[in-house]
Amino acid sequence: HRRRHSFPTRRSSDLVYVGQSVNVHARILQHRAQKEFDRFGFVACDESALDLLESLYIHVLRPPLNGEQSGTPCAPLSSG
Repeated sequence: HRRRHSFPTRRSSDLVYVGQSVNVHARILQHRAQKEFDRFGFVACDESALDLLESLYIHVLRPPLNGEQSGTPCAPLSSG
């Protein structure tokens, strides 16, 4: 299994966005042009767990930029 990453981004001490990417650094550069944040981190995980992990982060942490279109986080909670 190829390893991919889920990464939360922060603005000061507030979590603002959770996303996923095969190439974290390229994705962060892309987000810098679209979203305001000053820190980021990532969690390495197996590809099979990536979607569920990202969904759990979004539903539990409710980062505002993940629901900016509708005001509600949009991330399915399923394992398959």
